[in-house]
Amino acid sequence: MTYQGTIIRWNDERGFGFIREESSTAEIFAHISFFAQRAPRPQTGERVNFTLIDNAKGRKEAKNIRYLDRPAPPRPSRPRQHTPSSNLKLLFVTVCFIIVAAFAYRSYRAWRQDNHSAPLVAHETSAPANFTCDGRKYCSQMTSCAEAKNYLKYCPGVEMDGDHDGIPCESQWCQ
Repeated sequence: MTYQGTIIRWNDERGFGFIREESSTAEIFAHISFFAQRAPRPQTGERVNFTLIDNAKGRKEAKNIRYLDRPAPPRPSRPRQHTPSSNLKLLFVTVCFIIVAAFAYRSYRAWRQDNHSAPLVAHETSAPANFTCDGRKYCSQMTSCAEAKNYLKYCPGVEMDGDHDGIPCESQWCQ
C-alpha cells in the first residue's frame, strides 16, 4: 500500500531523513537509496509518496519514495538495437532488392540491345570492287568519311556509329 507524507527532516551528509505520513504523527525513516529520483537531493517540506516496510530491527521504513510535486525525470532514450530476427529481415529485404535490381538491369540491357543494335541504314549485299574489310572497326583507324561509310555499310562488327543514326565517325570525319 502506498502512503503520502512530507519530509520533515533531512541530513544530506548522512543521506537519510524522516517523513511524516499525512494521516499520522509518526516519523518514518527514509534513506537516500530508497528514493526513485536521487537528484536533486530531497528537501525539507517536499511531499512524497512511499510504501512502508519493517526493517531488521522491526521499525518502519519508507521505500519506493517518489516526489509528488517534482516532474518525473526524463527517461533516457536508448538507441534501437537490432535483434537477430530484425537483422535477418534486413538481410532478406536486401537480397530481394538485389535480385529485383539485377532482373531489371538484365531486362533493360536486352531491350536496349534489341532496339538499338541494328543500324538504321540497310547494308548492300556486295561491296564496291576495290573495297575489302581488313579488320579495322574504329573511327581512329579511318582516313576519310567515305571510307568510314563503306566500313559501316559492308563490314560487320564495326564500332563507328555510337548513336545508331547511320552516320559514322560524326566527331572525326563525317561532320
